[in-house]
Parts: sequence; C-alpha cells; structure tokens
Amino acid sequence: MNGQVLDLYSYMKFHKADIAKDCSPSCDPNPCKNNGLCAENWGSYKCVCQNPFAHTGEHCEIGIYSIYVFLILRLIVFVWIYNRFKYV
Repeated sequence: MNGQVLDLYSYMKFHKADIAKDCSPSCDPNPCKNNGLCAENWGSYKCVCQNPFAHTGEHCEIGIYSIYVFLILRLIVFVWIYNRFKYV
C-alpha cells in the first residue's frame, strides 16, 4: 500500500475487524522451508527462498545441491555405459 509492504491480516484486523474475524493468515505458521520468507497475498501466499542458489520449489523444499548430485551421478552412469558398450 502506497509503495510499502503491508501485513494484510494485521491491517484488516485493525481497520476491518468485522471482516477479519473469520480470516486467518496463510503464513502462520510459516509453510516455507529452509528459512524461506512467506509473502502473504489475498487468499494465498508465496514463499521467497532466502538463498535461491541453494533452494527452490514452491515451499523452498528442494535443495539445489541434491539436484546437482543427481545429475552428476546420471552423467557418470551414462559415461560408464557408453564406454562399456561402444566397441560391442
């Protein structure tokens, strides 16, 4: 609001108490993993990963390191199979 981040739940609770009484914030408790920041939206939320080079996914639940390990292992297996059968 006016170029600033606003805690919608607190704003509605203070200014529109009759509307906010049955509402609950989507970010409480924080659904984001690995210290991700939860950004409240109207009726939804978005997780912003604190370190996007280390974690990804809807809830920052996927470690990018584990993806690289998986890809490297697949490459090693591919090279091994290729070298084993290229002269057959």
